[in-house]
Amino acid sequence: MIPLQRDPWPLLILYSRRHRNSLHALLGALTSDQGATTTPIFLFPTERLLLEELPKYGRSLLVCSLMSVDAQLRRGFFQKVQSVNPRVLIAAGGPHITAGDPATEEGCAWIVRGEGEAAFIEIVRRFQSGDCPERTQVLTGGPVDLNRYPPFPRNRNMIGPIELRRGCPHGCSFCQTSTLFGWTIRERSPEAVFEAVRLLNHLQRAIDLRFVTPNAFGYRSVDGITPNPQAIHEFLLGLRKIIGNQGRIYFGSFPSEVRPDSITPEILTIVRHLTDNHRLVIGAQSGSDRSLARLKRGHTREDVLTGVELARSAGFETIVDFIFGLPEETEEDIRETVETIGRLIQCGAKIHAHAFLPLPGTAYADQPPRPIDQKLRRFLGTLARQGHLFGQWQTQEVLARQLIQN
Repeated sequence: MIPLQRDPWPLLILYSRRHRNSLHALLGALTSDQGATTTPIFLFPTERLLLEELPKYGRSLLVCSLMSVDAQLRRGFFQKVQSVNPRVLIAAGGPHITAGDPATEEGCAWIVRGEGEAAFIEIVRRFQSGDCPERTQVLTGGPVDLNRYPPFPRNRNMIGPIELRRGCPHGCSFCQTSTLFGWTIRERSPEAVFEAVRLLNHLQRAIDLRFVTPNAFGYRSVDGITPNPQAIHEFLLGLRKIIGNQGRIYFGSFPSEVRPDSITPEILTIVRHLTDNHRLVIGAQSGSDRSLARLKRGHTREDVLTGVELARSAGFETIVDFIFGLPEETEEDIRETVETIGRLIQCGAKIHAHAFLPLPGTAYADQPPRPIDQKLRRFLGTLARQGHLFGQWQTQEVLARQLIQN
């Protein structure tokens, strides 16, 4: 538990690692000029600790963000919360609720569908005014201007990656991003990012700058897709001028990635020169052109191979994302993916393996995963033992079955 302020009627945040980026955005909004609240805030890193401490808080507002992979767990958790402290009101939002699972509304005073900054401020104001809904109230959050809100709470030691973009024009069949944030890209301006970095520089002497965006190399693109090397150069140079040699810049690596068709020699030279990257994360998802077309990825297998080779030649290690068990995959698609992976490993790439998850709100929401056969399992296991592959794909297989059952 991390107490931030003291005052009656506190705000309780389930501050688990998986949801911190979303919670930072909400708390950034709440502590901004638009939020301007004096609500006391308490953070709990685990559900167990929250339940242990909950009786002492009396009337309070519990805020949770739900991803699809933990929605089933949260339903039982809400019931426990109300049994431990009936005076707690629950506000929930996040990808799973926005994508439209009505079962997660049970026990909530408020739920938020869509982007949460403005809606979160409204909920806190209602809570502090004494509002206690008899039935669940639904607030719909529209597209947010990222420049209105800081990416994390000001004057708090709660920092993390800075969100650069929302929205995606590609609408991949397996991905919730376009469903959650729309097809039109919105960006946090370089000036707003620099302001946040100056604040970080004030809070900590040495900082690591990381960014959240669907495609790092697409930042400041004129059309939202085509890379803009000059703009990226100016952006990274501006960051470097602020932090000097007291911090590090990571761009195009965890927790973000780059699209293979956005990789160019010019951008690689810029990133190599102005950042501290040793590696890039590249989203391939499949090694079959037919599968990539069905996924609406907008790039080809050759784009992946070329991007990895360009990155290797520029001195980067590469991590390449692949999804296994995709619906509609054929034996030929799998054979081509295995062949592509072999070629990537020869170029020094490491494979980040995922199992397909049928996420609500996506084109593949109702599609069951294709079973991963024993031959492919042995192949993945061999690569893992050789140090060429990592990832929680086996755990994700179990989650996929739970999502289908629900």
